[in-house]
Amino acid sequence: MFFVKEETKQSDGSTVTEAIKYNVYLNQIISQSNRQDAISVFGLLDAALMQISQELPFITDIILQTDYAKCYNNIFLLLAIQVLNHMYLPKNIFLCQFLHTETQDGKTILDAFFARCMRFILNYLTNVEDNK
Repeated sequence: MFFVKEETKQSDGSTVTEAIKYNVYLNQIISQSNRQDAISVFGLLDAALMQISQELPFITDIILQTDYAKCYNNIFLLLAIQVLNHMYLPKNIFLCQFLHTETQDGKTILDAFFARCMRFILNYLTNVEDNK
């Protein structure tokens, strides 16, 4: 989620600067693996930061929000974030905050998005099985 300042013209001819909100989701699906350990999360986070730096170069501060799964709640990942910050500092990206939320569906906008994604994946897998 990010905001961009945009000027809009009013009916009286004056201009007003507004903050326009954008939601961008980055989905990462691992092929032929179901590993959910800290090293996998580090690799996925590295790939996400690389993609953000290339496709959204105006983003400089990132807040990482995760549930309280074991792969996100460990010392290795906390140290790895510092390594990533050092690696991406020349690209002006800084992981400035790391939020843990309780593991529970329906708490945030992310939970609603993941529920929609899961429905899509389950429909796809059902269609693949039906066409065998």
